[in-house]
Amino acid sequence: MSNFVRELEQIKTLISSSQKLKKSSGYSSLLHLQEQLNNDDSFILSLVESSHAFVSSIIVDVEDQDEEISVQALKCLGFLIYHPSIVASIPMNIASFVVVSLASLITTTKIKQLESSFLVTHFDSLLRAVIHALDNPIGSLSTTFEAIQAVMKLGTQLSKEMREGSSIWAPPIYKRLLSKDKREREMSQRCLMRMKSVIYPPPSPLSKVVVRDVKSTLLTRMKELVKHDKKVQALQAWGWFVRLMGLLALKNLQLVNELLKIPQQTFSDQDPQVQIASQAAWEGLIDALIYLPSEDPDIMKRQKLKVQTDGTVSIHISESGASEIQRHPILKSLKLIMMPLTGIMSFKHDLAVQSSCLNTWCYLLHKLDGSVNDLHVLSKVLEPILTAVFQGGPHNRDVFFWNFCFSLLDDFVQAKSKNVDHENVNKAGYNLFFRPTDCEALMSTGLLWSHYPVKWFPWDCSKLEFLLKMVQITISGATVASVSAENKISAYNFAVRIFCSILKGVQTNFKKASMGCNVIIQSLTSILMFVKKTCEDIFCGKDGSDELLATCLQLVQAVVEELQPSTLESPIYRVSLDLKFKNCVSSHDLELQKRILGVSSLCSMDMATPAIYLTILYISVVVQSTAGVNSVELILNEFSRYVKRVLLSFDAVEILHAIVGFLYDHSCSSCLRVWVATARCLQEYLDHSKELTPLRVESSARNFAPIYFLLYPLVMCASAKVPSTEKDSKSFQESSIFTSELTIEQVTEVWKSLYVCINSAHQMVLPEMNRFADDLCSSLNGFLCQITSMNECSSKISSRDDVQEVDLLPLFAEVARCTLDNIQFEKMTREISDADYRRSSGIKNCLVCFARSVQFVFR
Repeated sequence: MSNFVRELEQIKTLISSSQKLKKSSGYSSLLHLQEQLNNDDSFILSLVESSHAFVSSIIVDVEDQDEEISVQALKCLGFLIYHPSIVASIPMNIASFVVVSLASLITTTKIKQLESSFLVTHFDSLLRAVIHALDNPIGSLSTTFEAIQAVMKLGTQLSKEMREGSSIWAPPIYKRLLSKDKREREMSQRCLMRMKSVIYPPPSPLSKVVVRDVKSTLLTRMKELVKHDKKVQALQAWGWFVRLMGLLALKNLQLVNELLKIPQQTFSDQDPQVQIASQAAWEGLIDALIYLPSEDPDIMKRQKLKVQTDGTVSIHISESGASEIQRHPILKSLKLIMMPLTGIMSFKHDLAVQSSCLNTWCYLLHKLDGSVNDLHVLSKVLEPILTAVFQGGPHNRDVFFWNFCFSLLDDFVQAKSKNVDHENVNKAGYNLFFRPTDCEALMSTGLLWSHYPVKWFPWDCSKLEFLLKMVQITISGATVASVSAENKISAYNFAVRIFCSILKGVQTNFKKASMGCNVIIQSLTSILMFVKKTCEDIFCGKDGSDELLATCLQLVQAVVEELQPSTLESPIYRVSLDLKFKNCVSSHDLELQKRILGVSSLCSMDMATPAIYLTILYISVVVQSTAGVNSVELILNEFSRYVKRVLLSFDAVEILHAIVGFLYDHSCSSCLRVWVATARCLQEYLDHSKELTPLRVESSARNFAPIYFLLYPLVMCASAKVPSTEKDSKSFQESSIFTSELTIEQVTEVWKSLYVCINSAHQMVLPEMNRFADDLCSSLNGFLCQITSMNECSSKISSRDDVQEVDLLPLFAEVARCTLDNIQFEKMTREISDADYRRSSGIKNCLVCFARSVQFVFR
């Protein structure tokens, strides 16, 4: 026996050598002795006494990079653990190392030549070896590390088998999340993250085990950690426990309510790190309650929700009219998930906390997959955060949040008009609508939002109200007083951009053959009400800034540009003409003058086409704005551009009729500016029109619009207040319709140019008559006759002074001269010679009108 001991000592020395030849020689000698003396009791006894030293060296050499050494070491180890006498003598801690080493060996690249089918055949044996190492009764950290490495390797090679056996190997790992040893916790977290694709969604056996463990011990241990201010550790474990409970969480509501008490405390903790950990743990709850269809095809079936080919959720309407999705727990789950996230984004929190909150929110949007496009889901998930971010206004502090939310909303809207790469959307970053100025703290947190692409699909008109609401909130948020001018402009520009994209999507829907008339009317009404509401914010004093004013005009312009003219001017799609906004326009009353002339008031129009509605709304904004802003010329230029477009796009007579109706409902210097701008546009339109008489004058009030339009500045002047005292004279001067920016000479020149243009067009069609001049003078003559008669009967009217003459005389004199200059007298001579009174009445009406004008001015 002494010979065996001496020989084994020599072999031990050789094996411990760092030289390959000596190590290889030592293993060769040991293998030779094992083969020759495996039944010799003396040898076995000697080997038992020195097994501790041998096994320790052999375990290290089993994983040697040199294949010759590792193979020899493995053969020797096989003999040692095969013989019952030797195995019994191996200490427990060394035995654990043996198991871990063997498991590691099997799962390393050294035996990649083994087919998966071979590993599957021996999976139970492998799993028992791993579980033994995970149990680690001696508490060796290295044993735990090697066992966890083996789990991750097996998960890569045998994912199906590892999923089926997860209720066996997972508990020893997730329980270590509550370990006092930080290294054990970190190893367990890494392992669960690596194995998430294997164990999520959790199979039913695993969920049952987790529920049992949480009830028995884990919940109590987490509460103790929170109590002892180890909240981050407790939250890290909490997220995994809830995630692995899966759908069983919905069947154990009492347990879930107890679990929710932990993040309920930590969400409001003063420590930002605790709040961030709470949001990270909240993703575990999202995983438990929300499943991707691709992850578990049976989930959507169990939830009675059907995914359409476009990814939206089909909502089955019951006989009672209530939608199934409204009663389904998924919406209750979304309400629960969103509650703390909305709270964090609604109030001023640490930037890192809010950044983490957006990350969790994006994870939820990603998890919802195509179901995120459902309107009920949008209102529960997308709307609260966008509202919270937008309504506070863009400030330099949180400008990154605005940029991201803008980009997200833009992606959703753009999905209607282009093919969206669902794998890459939001991955490459997002457009910057604002210039960041104070983002160092935010950047240090790491922007993870773009890691979770959202699967947007083309939307239909059922989501129009939602989209318009988001744009409205964006505009309202920018009106906050504390928002800088630069950020305000950026927000308004974004709102216009999104609105234009929405209109493009609406027009795409309108082109569908299946689109019903009622849907189109409802959509048009929603768009018009949105634009009107935005404009009302100016009228009602919410924000009268030039920036919002320009935005309102751009919104109206966008509707005209993006939607088809055939839709906007169709009488089928008429909408209610809500004229509440006009009450904000200060003006003189022309009710009497309208009755005398027979001008139709807008108040008599209950319904109007969208084109008319938009035109009236646009003029209202312009009239109100030019009374108080500095950029009057800019506004009037935009108005001219709008008028030119609507005259070319729609029925010009209808547009002019609406403008005339508005102008006669209001009388002020701003209205006169609008008249001048419109007159110039009309002249340009007539000069380039292919029709000879695009503004024909006929017997109806609608087609008499050109006459009423030309009479408007004359009626305004004739209807101005007549002062009877020195005090009244001063008041008249102060309220004069003419200003330094708009003189009577300018109005006169514009009037003459437009008259010549319209009159020439009519004479080309009716060369034998002076029809237009006749109608114009006849209307003006009747008006002056009535107004003069009423003034003479009024006891309040006394002699006029020179103030009135300065305003009226130049205008009426030029009108008379221009009218006479454009009458074709050679035709009138022929008419008179024929003694045809009706055909010669044109010149008579003109002369009578001029005489009446002189009498009115100088009386």
